[in-house]
Amino acid sequence: MWMSRDTALSDVVLAPAGLVVGTGVVSLLARLPFWPGGIPGVAILLVAAVVIMLVWPVWLVRQRDEASVVGQPVNPGDLLAGIVAAVPLVAGGIGLGLLGQGSLTSTTTLLRRLVLVTAGTTGILQVVLWLVTAAGSFLVITLVARRSPSAFQGPDMAASGVIRTFGLALAGIATVLWMLVSFTGPEPVSIGPVMGLSVAVMVLLVDRMLPPRMSLPRTAALAPGIVALVLWLFSGGLLLGQGLLGNLASGAVAAAVAMAMGLLVIADRPWAAAALPFASSLWLIVSVLPVLA
Repeated sequence: MWMSRDTALSDVVLAPAGLVVGTGVVSLLARLPFWPGGIPGVAILLVAAVVIMLVWPVWLVRQRDEASVVGQPVNPGDLLAGIVAAVPLVAGGIGLGLLGQGSLTSTTTLLRRLVLVTAGTTGILQVVLWLVTAAGSFLVITLVARRSPSAFQGPDMAASGVIRTFGLALAGIATVLWMLVSFTGPEPVSIGPVMGLSVAVMVLLVDRMLPPRMSLPRTAALAPGIVALVLWLFSGGLLLGQGLLGNLASGAVAAAVAMAMGLLVIADRPWAAAALPFASSLWLIVSVLPVLA
């Protein structure tokens, strides 16, 4: 489907902008004294997440007379290939859960959620909220990636060169930043290398899934990663007093995963990208948008 540059660029901006505004409002309201606790509070967060992360991108696509955000039926082969590429992120999430004793893993690993909080209704709602967040991350990045080639022009760059150069660089940056965070906090120093290695292996696996001669404008290739970084910084707590280095490290990981997802989408293999946000948000570090709870 042909789309003008202005229309494509507006979708690239509107998709993440809606999330920034929506999650910002919800996060602020959740910190006010009248916000209910327990089951009602989590239920409200879940409804807000569905509207912000699932309904919003679908509504944008429908305004362009398109049937779906993904643009093609489910492809089992691509789904399986994506699950394979997501294995390093799952292993990294488990590794972080085994290593960490501080705030990073005690509040974000899915293993602890499943073991400790799903005994009651509140815990079940929290897991559903995590699933909605991961699904919304997939939809938003898919929409941005589909629009990026029409929205951005410029000199072409080989897709393999993009994912290797920028993906591995972001993995290294995240490693260094989290090691710096560990020196001043309760987290083990080994968390940084575990995180970086997981992302690097994922990047290399995604690189093998891209067409060997695929090229595209560099800005179009980087756009999903930039969107993920901005979403993490604005919605992940940077403006609400959380650590600058930690948020930058989280944003670097989010950008690497989102860039890998975007290249798979542009390569016409969107379902290969579907597993990555679910696997990465085991840590809550590579969710395109952090879980609201």
